[in-house]
This record gives sequence, C-alpha cells and structure tokens, in this order.
Amino acid sequence: MRPAGIAGLGLIGASLGLALRRAGVETLGLEVHPWNRSEALRRGAVGASRPDMASLAADCDVIFLAAPPSANLEILESIARAHPRSSLILTDTGSVKSLIAARGSSLFPPGGACFVPGHPMAGGSSSGPGEARADLFQGATWYLGREAPAALLDLIGMVGARAEVLEPGAHDQRMAELSHVPQILAWAMAARWRAQGIEGAQGGPVARELARIAASDPSLWADIAHENRVPIAGALRGLADSLGSLGSDLETLDPGALRARLKELKS
Repeated sequence: MRPAGIAGLGLIGASLGLALRRAGVETLGLEVHPWNRSEALRRGAVGASRPDMASLAADCDVIFLAAPPSANLEILESIARAHPRSSLILTDTGSVKSLIAARGSSLFPPGGACFVPGHPMAGGSSSGPGEARADLFQGATWYLGREAPAALLDLIGMVGARAEVLEPGAHDQRMAELSHVPQILAWAMAARWRAQGIEGAQGGPVARELARIAASDPSLWADIAHENRVPIAGALRGLADSLGSLGSDLETLDPGALRARLKELKS
C-alpha cells in the first residue's frame, strides 16, 4: 500500500497520522507552518513531509485534507491544477460540507480523481500537533457526503471510526444544531461570566464543560461560521425565540405550570 497523505498537521491531521501509523499505514504530510510540521515529524504522525501538493499527490493513493475550511478549498484547486492521476482519492475533514462538496464535484468530475466530502466527529478545545492522540477517532462517526471507494473506507475503519453517508446539506444543518451553535453559546456564556467576574471553574460539571468548550480557538471557528452561516443563523433565531418564551414563562407562570413547561422542554 502506498502512503496515505495528510495536508494540514494540526490536531486532526496529526492525530490521523498517529492512528494510521499505529495501524501499520505509512503517512506523508504537508504543512505550511514550520512548527506544526516539525512537531508532527518529531511525534511520528508522519514519516516524512512533502513541499507541495503535486509531490504529495504523486506519492499517495489517498489524501486527507485536514487544514481549515478555506485552506482546504485552496488545496483542492491546487491539486486539480496539477492534473492528478485518475486513481487518486481525496477527502477532507472539515465540519462544513456543502461548499467544498460542490467545489469538489466541479473540479473532479466522474472518470478522474475522486473527491469524497468527509467529517470525522472528533476534536477538542486544544489545537496543534502537540495535542494529537492516536485514539482520537476511536468509536467516532465519520460522515461522508457520498459513497466512498473501498480504500478510503478501509482507512477510516483502521483509525477506529464508523463511516456514515450523509448528504452535505443535511450534514451542515445537523452540525449547526449539534456543534456550531453550541460552540457559539459557550462563548456567549463565557463572555457573560467574564462581565460578572465569574469563572467557569467555580461552577459544577455543566459550567466546567462550557468553559472547556469556550476555550476553543475562534480563528478556526470564524471559517466554519462563515461557510455555514445560513443554517447557524436559522438555528440561533429559533433558539432565541425559545429562550424568549421561556423567559416570559419564568416571570408569569405559577410553580405547577412552570414545572410542566420545563418537563415539556426536557421531553
């Protein structure tokens, strides 16, 4: 088997490299940031690095794009300009799928190199290859925007994840509800706490978990929020309506009616 390529050696890319190498698959990396590159090499996430996408594509059968969403779009275009061989399989790991799926379909039509939109449900509030773990994908769902070739499915299985096909638009709506809006809410709560001189560590498990989520790097999330802005905005408006209604209930309902309202929310 030829090495698997990983473009972007942050937390996700380096963890993927560690997991694949633990499973016996050799890996090659591409990383524009010198520290990330040297750290990923030091930790053994990749066996060697390549200077550009053309050379990475020449040496690999499968390439994972693990850079931020906007960078992944640029990487796709650079690979297309290099006219890769028809057997090359490309996938990404970003949490927004509609835009890159459409771009991939236009750049790689049937009969040539294959692009499969992908998103492993794994990560953390920390970033960078120094935080990478070989078990990061163990038991995780790995969403794919279309049916994938066996070679890609095999690699996903080797890192301990379960592949599931989910249409890109449905994926983005689901992620707005399950991931993107909760991240924004964690930042909003953390901002309220700061304004009142409160720290999440002073609270119970829920507050501590919100504080952990709020520690995530907003620079990556700005990319995500922009690409998935319509589903996120819709989810936020719906949540704001629900919270406004609940606020009115708290001020006006008697204890029995309020208990029923909260049970309704829970169910």
